[in-house]
Amino acid sequence: MDSIEKNQIQKCLELRSKLESLLTNKSNIIPKSTSLADIVISHIEINHKHGTGILLQRIFTDSTHIFAVRSRDMYDGENYLGFGSTCLSHAGLSRAEVFQHVLQGLKTIDAERAICIPYYPDDVLSAIAVKEIYGIPLCTYIMDDQNVYSDGISDQLMRELLVKSSLRLAISPEIRDVYESKYKLKFWLLPAVVNRSCFQTSSSLPNSQKFQAKTGILIGNIWSNQWFSLLRETIQHSGVELDWYGNNSQAWLNVSDQQLRESGIHDRGYVQEEELIAQLRNHPYAIVPSGTLDERDDRQEIGLLSLPSRIPFIMTASQTPIIVLGSQKTAAARFVERFQVGVVSDYNSEGFRQAIDYVCSPIVNMAMRKNAATVSSSLASDDTDEWIWESLSQGAPADLRFEQLFADPPISNPISDLRSE
Repeated sequence: MDSIEKNQIQKCLELRSKLESLLTNKSNIIPKSTSLADIVISHIEINHKHGTGILLQRIFTDSTHIFAVRSRDMYDGENYLGFGSTCLSHAGLSRAEVFQHVLQGLKTIDAERAICIPYYPDDVLSAIAVKEIYGIPLCTYIMDDQNVYSDGISDQLMRELLVKSSLRLAISPEIRDVYESKYKLKFWLLPAVVNRSCFQTSSSLPNSQKFQAKTGILIGNIWSNQWFSLLRETIQHSGVELDWYGNNSQAWLNVSDQQLRESGIHDRGYVQEEELIAQLRNHPYAIVPSGTLDERDDRQEIGLLSLPSRIPFIMTASQTPIIVLGSQKTAAARFVERFQVGVVSDYNSEGFRQAIDYVCSPIVNMAMRKNAATVSSSLASDDTDEWIWESLSQGAPADLRFEQLFADPPISNPISDLRSE
């Protein structure tokens, strides 16, 4: 045994001794709260300004027993989920120091169970520390890939998190499949869900100028400069207009209001959810930019694997047909084609215009809306929080509602059959 190996063994023994000391004495460090808390670990604040925050608020409708832990502040600390929250960055800390940091950050919390939505390595470290310190069951929910097609989280750290998780969830079949293949561990599906109170209850074509003018709608953020550039170019040369609601990323996308208008895109800003739903129902189609999955694509991991939460929201809240821009191999494209609630188009003005004309055909538009209505009930948030916690206690889904949703395409009459009518 050489000196390097001896040093490594000695360091491991020292680290284990420190961790055992921390865990043995944790009752003296953490004053017990009056009730048990569920720990939700995410990368940034949980609020309405990004998809992960919106989805977590839909899942955990009753957050009175939730304590939120995040790694970074991107929205001035605006966290709307839980009775309390803390930001824990572990940059430069040893594993023992990470445990001490988490102990200090959660010193008044008596945790019962935890769920981690990993994006940064710090999220993973916090989750592992919480699980080991409190000896509680841990669920890992992969919404965005930061390991297989991206190197945001190392293989060693991701494997440790997944092995220590009693339940592993994935937001799309694409993420599930690649993570199961890589880590040889079982993942279960949990797609983006929507509050049933938002659902469109009947299918009908909008009687509006937006429909007559074939004006599209875009909701939420765009996290790729390349996708945004391709979108602007496509809209500008297609001769149509696009209303953009909920844009929070215009500043870092380096474009002015005037440049947007010149592209045919109108930034409508933020509106309340009720108004957003009304606007969705008033438009003939919605646009979802996605990846090209080629050398131009700067966020291939998002396009290939992640299912944008805005897609189930559009489907259920308005039944508005969806045009996904990008490759047919993206998770967004596969979803709308599987359930036949929209179409896919390249970032090409001519092809995009053809897609618009197709979905704006009354018979096609209505058929897609009826397909959305067929699927909607399977995407209701209802008791999803209870479903997660019960599944965590069992180590497997409490029921197979989401597995069944994606098992087979539920639509028996393909929209493509209407092309000849």
